[in-house]
Amino acid sequence: MISKHQKEEKALISFGSGLSLFFIGLAIVGFLILLLPVLSSWYNYSTLGSIGDTVGGLLNPIVGIAAALLTFMAFYVQYLANQQVQKQLRMQQFESQFYEKVRLHKENINEISIHGYELMRETIKTYSVDNAKNDDNIKEITTSESQVARFTRGRQLFERMLKELIACYELLEFHACEEDNYTCQYNQDILMQVAYRIVYYGINSDNSDVFEGITDKIYIDKVKRDFNEKRKEHKQSSGKMNVFYGKLKEKGNLDSKRTIRLYVKYKPFTGHEFHLGHYYRHLYSTVAYVVQQEKNILSRVQKQEYLKTLRSQLSAAEQLMLYYHFRMDHAREWEQFLKGDYNMIADLPVERLKYIEKPSEYFKNS
Repeated sequence: MISKHQKEEKALISFGSGLSLFFIGLAIVGFLILLLPVLSSWYNYSTLGSIGDTVGGLLNPIVGIAAALLTFMAFYVQYLANQQVQKQLRMQQFESQFYEKVRLHKENINEISIHGYELMRETIKTYSVDNAKNDDNIKEITTSESQVARFTRGRQLFERMLKELIACYELLEFHACEEDNYTCQYNQDILMQVAYRIVYYGINSDNSDVFEGITDKIYIDKVKRDFNEKRKEHKQSSGKMNVFYGKLKEKGNLDSKRTIRLYVKYKPFTGHEFHLGHYYRHLYSTVAYVVQQEKNILSRVQKQEYLKTLRSQLSAAEQLMLYYHFRMDHAREWEQFLKGDYNMIADLPVERLKYIEKPSEYFKNS
């Protein structure tokens, strides 16, 4: 695509070429007109000096003006070329820093890791005859279980954090709502905000904002005891204790209980501030770096294309957690980047959102 400067430079060169031809033609025609008296009296040499002075006096200003204009245009074209070179250098600097930030983002993802556990089963077969180890000769089968270390890394951790967040909300709802699931002590927005902050800071965090909006100390103490008990049970079971049952979800249907699933392989509700804090700060810095570029460096469409490149590095779970982070942690600085021209959650799988309105609904109402 031809840039504005290139179009302007091309137009000036075309105009300059046309102007040059015009003045050259004008000079030739004028010279021929002034030469007519010479042709009619070529034998009278006494008149040639005055005619030459006349031709030079009349044509020199025209040629001089043309030369001055063309010299100015040459300098101006050179100025535009220098501007274009400077823009290309700034563009190269921008792209170099942008792709370095993208590389660091990918490294941040790969370095995110949390120590956990899983259950290892080992089956030992004892044979009646050692030399004949086949199914017909099995004497005894013993199975042993042991807890082994496991690390949840990278984008997989965001999937687990999303499950942890939903389970956290449903456990908070378990303690806030009555058996019919219609009478709740706190509304959905407050419970989801608390759930996100428990996932972010941890259930035992000293941060006073974790239970913001909840003033009932009895409820808070009950939630903390239950969450810590479930953390303990989860670890003791090596991650097998992944299913809990909440309140009835259909009024009058005794067999309809909400199943709370917590499929993670680490101690839940411990907090992910160490990972998420750095992750979101760097991601915000990268998006802002693109958006804040001057218009003469990046057009709006170019900014969208670079942000699309960055967004393609985000998994579905990352985009979902980013939206929860924006909504539940009051990260208002993200709003300008999550809607409109710079929509960093354009590929958000809205069908996976739970207990929160869709971005289109939220931004329309706000």
